[in-house]
Amino acid sequence: MHKVQTIILSFLFIFSMSGSMMVSAESNEIKLAPPKIETTSNSIIMTFNEIHGVVTVEDLDQGNEIVYQGVDKEIILNNLDPNTLYRFKISLDSEKEENVMYVSTETDNNSFKALTNSDETETKIKSNAIVTQEKVLLSWDNVPGVSKYTILKNGDLLSETQKNNFVDQIDSNQVYNTYEIQFDIPLTSSEKDEIKQFYANKNMDLGNEELERLSKKPYSIIKVIDSSILNPTLSLAAVNNSFKWTYKTFIPMDYAEDPWYNAATWGKNIKFFKGDNRGFSSSAETYRTKTVGDTIFYTDSTTASEAFYKDVSTTHALDKDKKLVSTKTDSGQHINRIVNSKTSSKTDVTVFHKSGNPYAVSGNEIDYQMRVITQKGGSYSFAGTHDRAPAHELYVRLSNGTTLTIFNHPHEGFEYLGAPSTLARNFNISN
Repeated sequence: MHKVQTIILSFLFIFSMSGSMMVSAESNEIKLAPPKIETTSNSIIMTFNEIHGVVTVEDLDQGNEIVYQGVDKEIILNNLDPNTLYRFKISLDSEKEENVMYVSTETDNNSFKALTNSDETETKIKSNAIVTQEKVLLSWDNVPGVSKYTILKNGDLLSETQKNNFVDQIDSNQVYNTYEIQFDIPLTSSEKDEIKQFYANKNMDLGNEELERLSKKPYSIIKVIDSSILNPTLSLAAVNNSFKWTYKTFIPMDYAEDPWYNAATWGKNIKFFKGDNRGFSSSAETYRTKTVGDTIFYTDSTTASEAFYKDVSTTHALDKDKKLVSTKTDSGQHINRIVNSKTSSKTDVTVFHKSGNPYAVSGNEIDYQMRVITQKGGSYSFAGTHDRAPAHELYVRLSNGTTLTIFNHPHEGFEYLGAPSTLARNFNISN
């Protein structure tokens, strides 16, 4: 009996030791869970539920400078610039790859205003991205009155949600993935009155149903995710020392009519205008307008070079049989950019675009405006607004030769040209 008892006790001892070893093994495999992120105009606060070891935070846009190292659950990074994109690599003192993550977030606005009239969205709508070995976690400011957020991935519909966050499985075969969160912001009563008056001036009396259909302000938050930061088996993105963005507007149809026809400016024989007859394409050279920004950062402390190009295509006026009547070309004098600041590691410019059909009534031009910030460490951001006509497309070419599609926004109708800015699409883009 004593011998049996001894065997049983020995078995229980071994089992308990094995159990504790299993727990220990599991604890060694504890992954670094994504933090909660909060921001102010000059600080970023990252709060972890648990910390099992020393956490290191590297600033990817400052040469991987270590900005924090320790065991605190709450990490506060102070003395930051307002309205600025920050990107970090966060790692736990472990040899395991899953204990590394990427964080992209923005500090709050302190001066720059988004191009909108609504008090609720007076400042830019910010977003966060956290990327682990398994998942992409997106979150953004909650917008009052918005009941649905539509998520696109690389231009294709991925999901819809009522929450201001979304989780996707990491795509281990794709280096770059572009996520676009689209939603409509309800207009205020004064904005609705402005729209109704605008159409009344065009001899169009909007009924309540039509007014409600138009009474939305579309917004796009776009995050470009670079998986190579976490996965060394992917083709690594070069440390970007150059960025070249290209913004084109084009008429997708073969032929187009101006909804605000005026014989005094068109000419009596003119019925149509030649379109560009194409879909979205980064390489297409048929367009109404094209702007290009080109930034190069240098390995020494030399101030970055920053160039800007613009081009306007000729407008072809056609008769009722679609035969050429005459041609004119807008001067492009209202397409330009100003340099807000430029250093050896950062450029900050604002692009202004107003160009229209030289035959058409003044006030119906293609409008967009955006602020573009690029940094030597590889970050880029675009914030602004554009008309919902004609089609608008934006691409970025990186120094490693990759061309990224940032957005392809379709033509929604020429009646949006010259319409109140409350009907324009706002966007906030970052990587």
